[in-house]
Amino acid sequence: MLSSIESLSRPAFPREQAVLIVADNREAASELRDAFSQAGMGEVTTATFAQASETIDWASITLALMLPAISKESYFLISRIRKSWLASSIPVIVVAGHEGSTEVVENLKMGFDVAIPAPADPNVVIEYAKSLLRRRAILVEQSPLTEMPGASVFRSVVENHVALRRAIAVCRVDIDRLKSVVDKYGFARGSAIISALAEALETSASKTRPRPFVAHVGGDDFLVLCQPRLVRAITTRVTVLFERAADKIYDPDDVHRGYVELLSRRQEMVRAALVTLSSGVVVTTQRRKISYEDLLQKANEMLVVAKSQPGSYVALTRYPG
Repeated sequence: MLSSIESLSRPAFPREQAVLIVADNREAASELRDAFSQAGMGEVTTATFAQASETIDWASITLALMLPAISKESYFLISRIRKSWLASSIPVIVVAGHEGSTEVVENLKMGFDVAIPAPADPNVVIEYAKSLLRRRAILVEQSPLTEMPGASVFRSVVENHVALRRAIAVCRVDIDRLKSVVDKYGFARGSAIISALAEALETSASKTRPRPFVAHVGGDDFLVLCQPRLVRAITTRVTVLFERAADKIYDPDDVHRGYVELLSRRQEMVRAALVTLSSGVVVTTQRRKISYEDLLQKANEMLVVAKSQPGSYVALTRYPG
């Protein structure tokens, strides 16, 4: 069954390294914070377990370290992290239990990446943290232009949600007529247009709860994972933000006319409308496993439909129908 969200008419942000130390023991947290800061581990902040559960913006965290006084504190928090939309891929270290104790093994089973017996040498903890961050940097395969996660990370996040039988929407977002910008103004402005879309997606995601997961898979192609009920709000906001930013990249005269003039291969003057967005969306609410390839194929099919329509457009289908 094919449906369309109404046509939306026209009227690379750096990711800093941030370490979070979670502990109710302020003295222990401060000691580790100072050690991490001296080791050049980026921005290091501390929080209690209550703060980490309720007020911390996990979207900005690249690594977490927990020092629980009792096991249930860390078990509760790691469970929430691994089930969250954005924080599930954050590497997490726990310092708890004693050498050879069953608690260390239980911590690994609960979802921690590294479990270190207490008390722990801060230097040992830091080296574990560096190792996890190095591996994460390779995994994330950030786009050099937008510094967003790439295709393999997006796939792993989607497959995790499918395995948990969650209702999800996968959106493929693409810029229409980007080539006309490059032909008219050059590659620098073409890259600026792509960065404008990345920023629009990031801004929209940051204002949405639960926060969508956004990936840049190459060129002007972006993928978004979100809850089905958020599709309309996200695509509308992204379109408005993107077109507003794109207008500032064009020359004012071209914006006023609503098109750019280009010389064709036949040496004839042709007109190209200003850039718009096409989005192909697949929504699944089934409680059975669906392959990532099938979801992406449906999103690609919807993108073709969207591109056949004038202006910015979102085409949506449900799968299975």
